[in-house]
Amino acid sequence: MSRLLYGAILGDLAGQPYEYKYKGNFSEFNIHDKRSTITDDTIMTLATAAYLLGKFSSFKQAYQTIGLKYFDDYFGTFFKDWLQGKYKVGTSYGNGCLMRVSPCIYLSKECALEQAVQSTLCSHQHPKSIIAVMNLMMLYKEAGLRRVASKYKAGSHIEYARNKFMIQADDTLELINHLYWISNSTHETIEHTVKLGGDTDTNASIIGELMNYTFNDLTKEDVEYVESKLDSYLLDILITFNKKFNNI
Repeated sequence: MSRLLYGAILGDLAGQPYEYKYKGNFSEFNIHDKRSTITDDTIMTLATAAYLLGKFSSFKQAYQTIGLKYFDDYFGTFFKDWLQGKYKVGTSYGNGCLMRVSPCIYLSKECALEQAVQSTLCSHQHPKSIIAVMNLMMLYKEAGLRRVASKYKAGSHIEYARNKFMIQADDTLELINHLYWISNSTHETIEHTVKLGGDTDTNASIIGELMNYTFNDLTKEDVEYVESKLDSYLLDILITFNKKFNNI
């Protein structure tokens, strides 16, 4: 059975201890790190899921309601302002639009792209954000090709400088696109992504669900670990989403 969105949360947790200014050698990397906590990547992914479950009337309402519920520790200054309604529409080209969109892929093919774009428009109306989200959805559509290509180690990797903190949606999508084609398991790809440094939690969250969707290779231990890191409110959204959309 598939475990929807668990890859996104696993990647977020794996990357959280290493974000931005981490200067270690990653020798202690553990994909089930006891130190790890969820970040805005998990919270906004599950906010998208909550909207798709019909718990809110719009993506904006879902993001602002759940964002304010977990307001203190998780969000950047500009997104905090948007959550509080200090401006109605954001023109952001940041990668926040990418890290929350994965629940949309589990809709019918006719709805997936439309809903992904709608999730973007309420806060990220810059063309870079919209195009990046559409291209990420195309990567999801290429999952069958990726499974076939994995037999041949298809693709080549452009090495990125460690600790390069990329926040623009198009730059992040370029990285995700390359990472997607160089390894054959969710664990391997999450670890590779984290060890590049930079925006580790967001990058690993995006690629984590993309790989999970493609290979469906998470373990029982992954599931138990992810669930142990969520409070009852977020866990209920995750479990309910899986019940409704699994094997659609």
